[in-house]
Formats: sequence, C-alpha cells, structure tokens
Amino acid sequence: MNKLKLTLNDSIAAKGLALLLLLWHHLFYTHAEYGKLIQWTAMKSSVCVSIFVILSGYGLAATFKPEESLANFYKKKTT
Repeated sequence: MNKLKLTLNDSIAAKGLALLLLLWHHLFYTHAEYGKLIQWTAMKSSVCVSIFVILSGYGLAATFKPEESLANFYKKKTT
C-alpha cells in the first residue's frame, strides 16, 4: 500500500505559504481603505495559524519512534 507522506520540501513550501498569509493578514486586516475584497481576504488568511499547528503536530508525530519512551522523546525535544 502506498501511503501519502508529507516530505520535508512539502512542509517547507507549506510554511512559506503560511508565512505569506501571515504577512498579508497583518498588513491589511484593519485597512478598509484598500477595499472590501482586500480586507476580506486578509481576514480569511488567518488560517495560517492552523497551517502552522498542523505542520508542527505532523512533524512531531513523524519524528517519534515507537520504541522510544515518551519521556525521552520530550526530553530530547526540549533540550
């Protein structure tokens, strides 16, 4: 069975897109003078937070090895 996996390059590209959405959001979400469409897209681009959360969770799950204890995994990630 061929499992769909997120590669490192896919993750970097998604983070780049999320970063651009974050920039768009912070530049235009309070500026109605640029037009309603610009402000609406800026408000919707706050989805970037969700993209970062999903990628972070996926990255942690992908690096966890089942034979390793959870305590050792946390210790390794926090130091």
